[in-house]
Amino acid sequence: MFKYSAFDSIYGRESLEDKMARLAKFGYDGIDLKYNESIERSREILRSYNLKVSSICGQYSVERDFTSPDKNVRKNAIEHTKKCADIASQLACTTIIVNLTYMPKTKNIAPIEKEWEWAIEGVREAGKYALDLGVRLAIEPVNRYASYLINRVDQALEFVEKVGLDNIGIVPDCYHMNIEEANSVDAIERAGHKIIIFHVADSNRQYPGLGHINWKEILHTLKKIHYSGYLSLEAIVPIRAPYFSILSGDYDYNKLKNIYDKYTKSSIEYLKLIESFL
Repeated sequence: MFKYSAFDSIYGRESLEDKMARLAKFGYDGIDLKYNESIERSREILRSYNLKVSSICGQYSVERDFTSPDKNVRKNAIEHTKKCADIASQLACTTIIVNLTYMPKTKNIAPIEKEWEWAIEGVREAGKYALDLGVRLAIEPVNRYASYLINRVDQALEFVEKVGLDNIGIVPDCYHMNIEEANSVDAIERAGHKIIIFHVADSNRQYPGLGHINWKEILHTLKKIHYSGYLSLEAIVPIRAPYFSILSGDYDYNKLKNIYDKYTKSSIEYLKLIESFL
């Protein structure tokens, strides 16, 4: 059986407790937390709702970029990832989501071969540190409109091989694969045991079942490769200007809360129904 979680940022400005309460209410097993140093408070709320931390999301930025020509910026990315590993370890979490560049960043600054080399060196250093803590780094291939360096699963697998550490793997994302992969099922099969965690959102970045992704094929393939980790929800609400609406506070919160509840509930029910027939 799969485990189910969701990324806390999809619920915008809600309190962490409200986010966890919703996930617990609808039967989720965990939550993906964005980088946050409030460890004790997070641990307290997790205990209250019997949830696990499925991953720590690194939140990389212009000041924290593994591919920057500025060695200090690259060092910031390495040290930040080490801090994420410390936090993950303290929250009994074994996974960090790693983006090699800030987003959106759609063009290289230095020669791309050099940026590739810098990223390998940086992730290797951070990965060795995380390995001692029992923490894995999951490299995320994202679409070309978000980043230019790793867009497809095969590129991520090549990167992981070059880093050469057992605790480095990948996090495929159905939304990004829908844009970049010729065949998402084939990509999942190629990734195999290198998949550490799996992000779910439909072809339009909305909730599973609201786009044209064939979820039966996706879940069947995950079962076929013996993946039994988290399916982590990383979808956006189906409203106009969703990113602005959930972060600005301008959208009627009562309406937004009802939308969050509706689709958080429907997503896990939809995916579990498909899983029950596999």
